[in-house]
Amino acid sequence: MLVSLAEEGWVDGGIATDIVRRYLGGLDDDKQRPDCVILGCTHFPLLRDAIASVMDEGTAIVDSAGTTAAVAARELAHAGLLNAAVRPGSLTLLATDGATRFARVGGQFLGTDLSPDDIQIVDL
Repeated sequence: MLVSLAEEGWVDGGIATDIVRRYLGGLDDDKQRPDCVILGCTHFPLLRDAIASVMDEGTAIVDSAGTTAAVAARELAHAGLLNAAVRPGSLTLLATDGATRFARVGGQFLGTDLSPDDIQIVDL
């Protein structure tokens, strides 16, 4: 259900917190309380605030996507393969179905508003 919450845009508020609590609520006793939660699914960073609200204040939350991007950037720099262009690259958004839904969900992931007109539907 956490993936469904993220895809529907229900990432904050009572519904998100209640469902996260349902999944993670058993981790609040002293024997099971984690010191770290890794957001290992691409959808989970959207639920970071809801997850943090359910976890103990001392629990570190690690966004695996951010960590992976940092490692990739470091490795590209080490290999001399970083893009040195001063102008930004381009972005092409492709989906197999549902441009409206893709624009809504994709906009959440990218942190920007997308229009269904920004999405090219392709047939694989």
